[in-house]
Amino acid sequence: MARIHIVRRKGEQIGFSVDLGLQRDGKRERRFFKIWDEAQQFSESYKGDPSPTGILFERKNEILHCYERLRDVGASFNEATEFFLKHGARKGNPEIKDVVSQLIKEKEEAGRKKKYLINLNKEYAKLLNYFGEDKKIAEIETEDIRKYIKKIGKKLNNVSKLNILRNLSLLFNYAIKKRHLGLNPISDIDRPKINFNPPSVMKPEDFKALLNYCLENKWYDRVAVFLLIGFCGIRKEEAAKLTWSNVDYINKKVYVPADVAKKGSYRRNKIPKNAMIWFEKIKDERKKGLIIGSNWENLIRNAVIGSKIEYKKNCIRHSFCSYALEAGWQLAEVVAYMGHNDDPQIIKTNYRELVEPKDAKGWWCILPDDYLDMLREIGEVPPHLASDDRTGIRREFEELYQKMKRMN
Repeated sequence: MARIHIVRRKGEQIGFSVDLGLQRDGKRERRFFKIWDEAQQFSESYKGDPSPTGILFERKNEILHCYERLRDVGASFNEATEFFLKHGARKGNPEIKDVVSQLIKEKEEAGRKKKYLINLNKEYAKLLNYFGEDKKIAEIETEDIRKYIKKIGKKLNNVSKLNILRNLSLLFNYAIKKRHLGLNPISDIDRPKINFNPPSVMKPEDFKALLNYCLENKWYDRVAVFLLIGFCGIRKEEAAKLTWSNVDYINKKVYVPADVAKKGSYRRNKIPKNAMIWFEKIKDERKKGLIIGSNWENLIRNAVIGSKIEYKKNCIRHSFCSYALEAGWQLAEVVAYMGHNDDPQIIKTNYRELVEPKDAKGWWCILPDDYLDMLREIGEVPPHLASDDRTGIRREFEELYQKMKRMN
């Protein structure tokens, strides 16, 4: 029931005021009545918020306790209220499984790639299994996350742990966006230190041996994929999704559609001259559809093992980047070829000064063995260079290298 006060003017009673207290906009609201019965009837029927005066009296112990705690940290009631309204006011406290489901659905509707969604689902499935599907999202605290990482990360390296934290942070930031949370419990967790190891780079002679091995076995699909990675900077996952129609023999370019590119950005990369010589050898007008089959990972692995070369994960694409920079390509050009437009500094920092200039020249002069034999037969190779040593840098290809460099 709202409180009733007598209203006087110049000492004389003129009516009654029903005090409805402070409203949500911070203003005090009152209702005036001339007759007591009307004021009392309204007061008894009023269903609004109770008078703040009554709240202060009823909850004085709680208020004093909060005041002491805020005073210890130098904060006022107003500051505490503002902080809560910004960070703590929630629209419900749903279960984790519902937040995960909503996040995945929105990512799918936004057109995120299937592989990305599968990885997110796997990561969040572990979280649900650990905490339980009925766990409320706002009940998970920083210490809970620390224990979770410690348990599932026993056999993981720091890179894997960092990826887990990034995916979890994505989930909690999404909950904040939907106003289910006020603060991200991941924000107070120190990220694991990642020691920088230079990217692995392939030797020109090894890449040449790999290409010739595939060509001898007529594995044209693998030859094409390796050419696209090593000379055009395309990711192997992207190359595996390209069709033969994406390779333009006339204009000497390879097209990477937006729905194939990892970053969703259409690219059109020039094919260097030495790479075009390889492509001409595998040209077949009857070819249609995908360049390589769905089991491309096994096909590539078997080719690498069969060639007996020194190989480390992603070293072919790393080699493209390092040899291109050392050969004098502009940074912006290398970044565009690789589809790394969002962070060119990564390319500059990680891939420069990894190879020698002579090896860079050798990379861009890699040619098929039978092509070199043909040049010898027609006498275009100087006699003193016509040896069987096909791993060195040949002076007769210096002009080819210079032309390629100007083209790029």
